[in-house]
Amino acid sequence: MVFPFMPYDLNQLLQRQQLSQSQGKACLRDLFTALEHVHSQGIIHRDVKPSNILLNSSSGPAYLADFGIAWSGDDPDSEPADQKITDVGTTCYRPPELLFGNTRYGTALDLWAAGCVAAEVTGLGKRTLFDAGDLGSELALVQSIFKSLGTPNLEVWPEAARFPDWGKMQFYEYPPKPWSELLPNASESARDLVSKLVQYESGRRMSAAEALAHPYLLDCEEKQR
Repeated sequence: MVFPFMPYDLNQLLQRQQLSQSQGKACLRDLFTALEHVHSQGIIHRDVKPSNILLNSSSGPAYLADFGIAWSGDDPDSEPADQKITDVGTTCYRPPELLFGNTRYGTALDLWAAGCVAAEVTGLGKRTLFDAGDLGSELALVQSIFKSLGTPNLEVWPEAARFPDWGKMQFYEYPPKPWSELLPNASESARDLVSKLVQYESGRRMSAAEALAHPYLLDCEEKQR
C-alpha cells in the first residue's frame, strides 16, 4: 500500500513550538472531522495522540493516522463489543475507564484522548495534560488524573460502579483543580472545549460533532472563510 508522504506530525510541531494559534485550531478541526467520520462508521481509533496526527505542513491539513489497533463491530478480527481489550491507547492519553478495566467502552474513549491533545494545542505546548511517569505506569497516570480533576466518587462517575477494578484500592481524595490552573495559558473558550471532553463519565463527553460546533473551533472556521 502506498500513501502520501507527510513530513510532519503534531507532536513534532508542538515540541518545536512551530504551531500558531490559528494553525492549532485548524489542526483540531481536522482531528474532530476525522473522528466524526470514523465514529459514524462504528470505528473506535483507540490511539489518538499527537504523533498519530500527520501534516503536510504546519498549516495543515492534518490527517488522523495509524488505525493498527482500531476497533470495528463489522471487523471479524475485532473483539466482541462487551469484551474489548483494555491494553490500548498510549500512556497519558488513556482515559480512566481503561485504567479500571472497562471492556464495554465506546467512541468516547477517543474523545478523552482528543481532549488531551486539545489541551496541548491550546496551551500546554510541550507538556501533556496528565503524566504517566517515566515508565508509563497506570498507577502514576491514575494519580495524575486524580490530582488534576479530583478523586472521583460514584456521584461524579456513576458508570465506574460496573468497572471490574473499581473499588479495589482506596485513593487519597484530591480536590479538583480549576481549569484556569490546569490550562493557565489557554483562552476561556479553549478551556471550555477541553473541560467538556476530559470528563470522567464517558456519556458526558462531547461527541466529535459537538466539538466541531464548539465556539472555539467555530471561530477558526469563520476565519478560514
